[in-house]
Amino acid sequence: MPNQEAKIIFDTIGKLAGLTVIYDPDFLARRISVELNNCTMEQALEIVSLETKAFVKPVTEKYYLVIPDQPQKRRDYKSSSQDDLSFEHLQPQDITEIMTGLRHART
Repeated sequence: MPNQEAKIIFDTIGKLAGLTVIYDPDFLARRISVELNNCTMEQALEIVSLETKAFVKPVTEKYYLVIPDQPQKRRDYKSSSQDDLSFEHLQPQDITEIMTGLRHART
């Protein structure tokens, strides 16, 4: 996905997965270039998170938060119950749909 705004990529993943993305006020949206071919949903999120220097934190089953990956933010958002975003409810066709949507979001 050449030179896309990071929030568009996160929002597209969320929309296609039936999730809502919210952002920490300190998350700086910038343009990134990523290739998300032949990867799982978790891998796609990890790639985008690494490229944006952010991490993803589930808030509820349908909402997740994108946060700048900074030591203080990690401490602020640390949870004893769940630290990773889970997409266990997604079916293989959902992942295919998300990847297709990301490819079409280039415009």
